[in-house]
Formats: sequence, structure tokens, C-alpha cells
Amino acid sequence: MSTAQLATEQTAAPETADVDSETALDTPDAPQSTGQGSVGVDATEGGEGGTGEPKGSQAEDPRLRSARNDAADYRTRASKAETDLTEFKNQVGKLFGFVSEEASDPKKLTTQLKSAVDDANEARIELAVFRAAGKDIDADALLDSRTFAATVSKLDVTADDFTAQVATEIAKAVEKNPKFRLAPMAEPPKPPKRSGADTGSGRGENSGQLTYAQYQALSPSERVKAVKEGRANQILGRK
Repeated sequence: MSTAQLATEQTAAPETADVDSETALDTPDAPQSTGQGSVGVDATEGGEGGTGEPKGSQAEDPRLRSARNDAADYRTRASKAETDLTEFKNQVGKLFGFVSEEASDPKKLTTQLKSAVDDANEARIELAVFRAAGKDIDADALLDSRTFAATVSKLDVTADDFTAQVATEIAKAVEKNPKFRLAPMAEPPKPPKRSGADTGSGRGENSGQLTYAQYQALSPSERVKAVKEGRANQILGRK
């Protein structure tokens, strides 16, 4: 190789190197995954606690927290004030007799109510027994009988046929124990026949008249009947 050619090649080589260097500088670097960029994005998007809100949000506002605490405190104080007011009213009512101490106890109220209902039912049963017994049955003896009393106490006093049920139980009791049936009342003695001529008007107004003793021996219904029939006219001073 001649000296001129060697000099030409040496001169061209640095130019090629310069071109390669410029090309490398113009080419953008590939993105490097250092992990710092993604961490920054996640931290910004996730926020504190993963709520999506950045640190220092409204949830962590001291003023809001204080307001909530104050509201809870007010509710507690209001509830206590209402309880104290109710207790004060009860105490004043008891002092002046407006509120009974026994009435303020729910258990005592329940017991009193049950006792009142039982007494009312017992009274209705006794009344039904006296009505259904009539004049031929000893109602007092029936009610004194534990067996009969236990039987009729189980009846429903609100039933439509309650009276009929009582009458049925009375009939059963009398059939088992005839002593519950009263002895028939003896008929009052007939007045003696009057002797001598009738001094009346001829129509026999004074015939069959009862004496005062005979009238007293009659039952109320028989007295009414005697008055209607005119057999008590003499003792009543009627003509």
C-alpha cells in the first residue's frame, strides 16, 4: 500500500467513528424498569389505607372528629336527662298520691289484673249457677262442693252457650248427688170452711180468704198469686 492510500484511510476512519457516536446520541434510551416509577404511581392512587384519599383527608380532620365526639356526648347527656325527668315525675306523683308505688311495678300490675279477671269470672259463674238452679236446686250447696266448683271454673264465661253449659253441669251434679235437690215446699193449709150463712153479697167474695198467718207462710210468688186471685182481700182490707 502506498503512503498516499494509507493517509486517506486514516483520515476517513475518524469520520466514521464520529458518525456512529452522533447516531448513538440521537437514539432514545430504552425505558429502564427500576421500580421507582410504579411505586410512586401506586402510592398516589392508593392513598393512605387504600381508601383512594390522600393522607390528611377529611376523615382524619381533627375538627370533624371532635364534632362527632361532641354529638355522641350530647346524645348520652340527653338520654340521661330524660331518664332523670321520668324518675322525678314518678317521685312527685308518689308524693302527692297521683302515682301508686304498686302500680309502677309491672309484675304487680299483671298480678292485680289477673286477680281482677279471676274475681269477675267467679262472680259470673256464681250468678249463672243461681239463675240456672231455680227453686228446686240448692245453689249454695253446689257452690260449696269442690268438685262442682272446679268443674264450672273451667267453663268459658265468654261462650255464647255459657248458661246452657252451667245448667248441664248442675243437672249432672244433682243426678250424682240428689242431696243438692231441695225438698218441695209444703202447700199451705187450706182455710177452714166457714160455718153459718154467708153474709156477703151472695157472690162469695169472702170465701177462700187467707189468714195473716197463712199469707206469711206463702212464698213471694205465691203471695202475688193470692193477691191477684183475691184470696188476700180480707187481710189487705179490700172489699
